Amino acid sequence: MLITPKHQLMKAVAVSLVLVAVAIVVPTMATPAQAAAPIPVDDAYSVLAQGVLSVGAEKGVLANDVDVPANSEIALLLHVANGGMNANVYGAFTYRPEESFVGTDSFTYCLASPTTHLCEIAAATVTITVESSVERIGGADRFATAADLSASEFTSQIDTVYVASGVTYPDALSASSAAGGRSGPILLVTGSTIPSETDAALRRLNAQRIVIVGGERAVSASVETALRGYGAAEVTRMGGSDRFAVSAEVSRRTFAPYRSVVYVASGENFPDALSATATTDALESPVLLTRRTGLPEPVKEALTRLEPNAIVVIGGEAAIAPSVVDELKKLAPAVSRVIGADRYAVSAALMLDSFEPADVDTVYVAAGDNFPDALAAAPVAGHNRAPVLLVARESIPAVIADALDAFNPNRIVVVGGSSVISPAVEAALAAHLR
Repeated sequence: MLITPKHQLMKAVAVSLVLVAVAIVVPTMATPAQAAAPIPVDDAYSVLAQGVLSVGAEKGVLANDVDVPANSEIALLLHVANGGMNANVYGAFTYRPEESFVGTDSFTYCLASPTTHLCEIAAATVTITVESSVERIGGADRFATAADLSASEFTSQIDTVYVASGVTYPDALSASSAAGGRSGPILLVTGSTIPSETDAALRRLNAQRIVIVGGERAVSASVETALRGYGAAEVTRMGGSDRFAVSAEVSRRTFAPYRSVVYVASGENFPDALSATATTDALESPVLLTRRTGLPEPVKEALTRLEPNAIVVIGGEAAIAPSVVDELKKLAPAVSRVIGADRYAVSAALMLDSFEPADVDTVYVAAGDNFPDALAAAPVAGHNRAPVLLVARESIPAVIADALDAFNPNRIVVVGGSSVISPAVEAALAAHLR
């Protein structure tokens, strides 16, 4: 058969038609993409104790949830345990912690059906941290607290640091008075060892002088030897035959004569002397210790040397007898007594008598039944011209609350860990801030 150009053209067209037919693909219908499931995400907020946390919907619990449709609603599954809360379905809420609560509270919510208002999607938890607006300086024990107090106020390479027993109070009382008079910190040791926190503080402070307050029964010779290894140019001891002689020796080596006022407190019971020391540190006046029924001879000699314009006796007749006051009247033109029903009333009365409320910005608060923290606080408070008030572990005595309201401070500093002053007291103190 003769293949003509006409035949070739017809064959080419036929092949092209076949190729076109093969290339045609029948399209299929596309499946619509499914919307992603919403994912609730945990939230965290914070509020000060005694405050109110108010969160609008724009920053509410739905704000950070993933793939949440518009107009989604929430339902609460678990409510807060330590406060009151109101929430709306769109994630806005208001939370007010209980008056004495500091810590972490929480509630749990879910994404709810807008028709049934029941949970349809997994839940998320909202954590609210209630923070104290009151500061706390406190370590694991009295030695750590004294070290932390020194760090809060005193820089390195200071002139003098005072070291006293953290086991017995009388010499520490006198040490606190000396530290306040010379604007230096007080650190605590055991009778025979230097605790690790005290060791670290001594190295940080790098003082030119280390002064031990108390005899070798209170701070041993071995501790004195160890203290000489901290690079101080001078390590000395202020001691005496007993607590009364030690207080007299401290006043002799710390305070020049002609003082405007000298404080006299019981050397047989520490609470009143705690308050006295807190005052003397701020006013740079000595505190001397006495027996209840008789003025010790070293103390009488110290008062004769000081020639004060006034003597203030701390505590009632159960602490210091009228016969002692009669002796004191021979040594100063004016003798007065600050009294109270208990240690807290004495603390409040003395602080209000010694500080003008309008001049007070900061108040330190220490435990009235734990002498070391209050004694270590006194030089720091004195450095800030601030009063030290005493509280109970679980409560603020009414007279102390009244004193706090009278001072109306901008700042309250709790001294000591939660084992000596509870978090509930710390939280309640916030109500007395300006």
